[in-house]
Amino acid sequence: MHIIDPLTVRVVSDLVAYLLLCVILIQRGVYRRLPIFAAYGFSLLAVETLRAAVMWHYGIPTSTYFVVYWLTQILFVSLRGAMVGEICYEILGSYRGLWKFCRDILVLLAIILLVGALVVSRREVDSFDYFAVSLQRGMEIVIAGSLVSAFLFYRFYRISVDKPVRRIALGLCVYSLIMVLSNTYSLIPPIDVPIWEEIRYAGFAMMLALWISALWKPIPAKQAVPALLGAEQYDAASSGVIGRLRELNARLEEML
Repeated sequence: MHIIDPLTVRVVSDLVAYLLLCVILIQRGVYRRLPIFAAYGFSLLAVETLRAAVMWHYGIPTSTYFVVYWLTQILFVSLRGAMVGEICYEILGSYRGLWKFCRDILVLLAIILLVGALVVSRREVDSFDYFAVSLQRGMEIVIAGSLVSAFLFYRFYRISVDKPVRRIALGLCVYSLIMVLSNTYSLIPPIDVPIWEEIRYAGFAMMLALWISALWKPIPAKQAVPALLGAEQYDAASSGVIGRLRELNARLEEML
């Protein structure tokens, strides 16, 4: 009796999951509202198909697969980084003053984290594997840190965000945090690397499940932000959350 290789089962199941995600992205028209997120979903299917073809033709422990893997990994990390900006704008962009204020803080935070990651990565220049993993860890810290900051702004100002967008952001943030832990401990020699490979795989599967569940139902149309009140009306307005958010937004627009 022929036993199917577990690696083959995993690759095929991954491709099926990516295909399902792409079908949902097309059916829900996600590319119109979140084009970068949709591009990342489509690239998953295309890149993993390429990786599978190279793996089955050349094998994993080959220079060809090594080059293909890291080049496509750069693409994935870059797209996830671009997704952060897209998601942050989706959460905060409806209020222009608030978005300008939060955007500057998020950009400054990302620069600080990226510079720190580059400084740490320079210590590992003697080994490409260690350098690449260390640099990737820094990029994942930037992604996770930016999303956590956006969540804090979203919670502090009580901004209304669609549930699918929140799940997409949560899945990306959780996966980036898992990648940070994985890349950190995989650099320690006593740690069993295959264990962290399984953890990374589980984290990615969790992110994919959150995305598919978020898009299983159509995303509601984005509601227009109500017109802001004049300054003289704020004193008479209720002390509700939306009123305070509008006032903050108007003040930030005047300052900026």
